[in-house]
Amino acid sequence: MEILLRYILNILAIALTFTVVVFVHELGHLVTAVRAGVKVNAFSLGFGKEIAGFTRKGIRYKLSAIPFGGYVKMKGQDPAEEDAFEEGALMALSPFKRILVLFSGAGMNFLTGAVIFSALIFFTGLIQVVDKPVVGDVFEGRAAYEAGIERGDRILEIDGTPVETWTELTGIISSSEEKPLEFKIERDGFSESIYITPRIDPSSGRAMIGIAPGSETIKAGPFQSVIRGFAFTGVLTWNVLESVYLMITGRLEADIAGPIGIGMHISEAARYGIDRLFWLIALISVNLGLINLFPIPILDGGHIMFALAEKIKGSPLKLKTIQTANLIGLVILGLLIAYVIWSDMLSLYSGITGRQ
Repeated sequence: MEILLRYILNILAIALTFTVVVFVHELGHLVTAVRAGVKVNAFSLGFGKEIAGFTRKGIRYKLSAIPFGGYVKMKGQDPAEEDAFEEGALMALSPFKRILVLFSGAGMNFLTGAVIFSALIFFTGLIQVVDKPVVGDVFEGRAAYEAGIERGDRILEIDGTPVETWTELTGIISSSEEKPLEFKIERDGFSESIYITPRIDPSSGRAMIGIAPGSETIKAGPFQSVIRGFAFTGVLTWNVLESVYLMITGRLEADIAGPIGIGMHISEAARYGIDRLFWLIALISVNLGLINLFPIPILDGGHIMFALAEKIKGSPLKLKTIQTANLIGLVILGLLIAYVIWSDMLSLYSGITGRQ
């Protein structure tokens, strides 16, 4: 009975998370589209066959069978439609107004994340990992512990390369391929060098030395909570962008979770309490908003890129150009989805079989 109850709670937590982040995203598109004079035909949570719904002011609001995602169907959303440039169509808007409609989904995700972070800071305090090269924990039996690294040590350089953030630190270590590295550290106001040989972690396949970053609990009054919540959202967004850049340049091992991995993280967060679950909802919301703004055709960021190109060019792009770009974007997105699902399956298989 306890196992069944836990299973049901996990399903509810996953459903709540995806519903919140998708709902606010599509709501942003809906509100700005209507205010801009665009005719909206449908607002859907999920894809595929409609399960339930109602119509209000000409808009069909519905819940669809495939729960992961959602959409707002607007007139003229596809430039190939016959009425794409008629009054009330998205493509008939000026590039600036079109960008506002396209950006609003991600904007709502950022806003939702900031509001949740602000509430958590005020009510429970927010545990924030500090993106500084300061050791928070040292794991016994690992390379750093054996080399004499201590909690509170600040890592200044690795093999002569200055280190300013924890992200840079992990990037250098994970690409070291188990070769000795010289760590220049600062302890009690004095600096010294320690040699450490990273070891490949069997569960992740990355080189590690067995340390974790420091953290701090942020808690404040109402006004300061809002300021810190929005500031934290900005820092988080920047850190994600930095991590993506490091992954693209090969300085950081790719570590992207798909639907299965996200679901597992949500289930784990739910077991630690409602505050941890909402922290993850805010985190996913910010990440979803940012990903949608990547300049990949078929995503919001790709369409924003088209609108900017139209503004610079002074006239609409050729339909064939947009269709070709969208096809390329679809292939890129399809490959990325296949990669993250495959990574999820490998992680799940390793966890079930115990293979490392």
